[in-house]
Amino acid sequence: MAELGAGLGSGYPAAIDTKQTFTNTGSPLSDGPTRMDAEVLNDALGALVAIEAELGIAPSGVWPTLIARLDAFIVGSVAVPQLIVAGAGPHAIGGAVVPSVQQVLQGTFGERWAFSVRSTIQPPDGANAALIETFGTITRPAAGNLVNVAAARFGPPTLDGTGTATNAATVHITAAPTGATNNYALWVAGGNVRLDGTLSVTSSITTTMGILALGSASGEVTLGASGATGNAVGAAGSSTAYLLIAPSVAGASSLRIPHGTAPTSPVNGDIWTTTAGLFVRINGVTVGPLS
Repeated sequence: MAELGAGLGSGYPAAIDTKQTFTNTGSPLSDGPTRMDAEVLNDALGALVAIEAELGIAPSGVWPTLIARLDAFIVGSVAVPQLIVAGAGPHAIGGAVVPSVQQVLQGTFGERWAFSVRSTIQPPDGANAALIETFGTITRPAAGNLVNVAAARFGPPTLDGTGTATNAATVHITAAPTGATNNYALWVAGGNVRLDGTLSVTSSITTTMGILALGSASGEVTLGASGATGNAVGAAGSSTAYLLIAPSVAGASSLRIPHGTAPTSPVNGDIWTTTAGLFVRINGVTVGPLS
């Protein structure tokens, strides 16, 4: 901090200056081109201190100059308009900050979307492009454990009010894009996919490469609803069969049941094989080995 008028210069913008107050040695006379009274100097210094206080300490912030900072914020400036928040957060829009969230949207909004991206982007030739991208870093604690880590986490919406809702989903993909050689509503380019809940498919599942493996040692596989016809493996479905399997060819059989151990309590309709042969359970009796 410096005192303007003391002959030591200004301490601004690092600190707000004070000012020395000057007095007249005699009665004030009319100001002219060759003299001025103390009031003129006091008014000028007072205005300078007031301007410093209005702008605040270090008004340029992280920019090299105050003009550069204004260019970044004011629409229509010579620079490309930008909104830059220098602080790392936490920040909030519409309510109080949440200490564990860098940026949060709060409050009640009387319309349908809390956040929407409707930009038009113009990526260069040969680039990947997306309207939303996440490539952050999550630093693990020096000691301890992070339970679940993800680039994006979606929690179910809370439906309140007295009205009704026809369909609700935590994530809703309306359709696949158009205009590309290959168009997908959801594309997992790599890695394993885990579904802990029930997968409901109202259309068809097509595999173009690899193997479709269903079920596990303790899981179940159900094709179609109970009593539904038209289920098929490697063939078109039939309305007169619950399950249709493609016919065998020279290089592959239609169905393979590897050798195992006979079940302890088989039920009617069970089929299994052992090294002794093929067995079936018919009307409470095990028939086999078949030859």
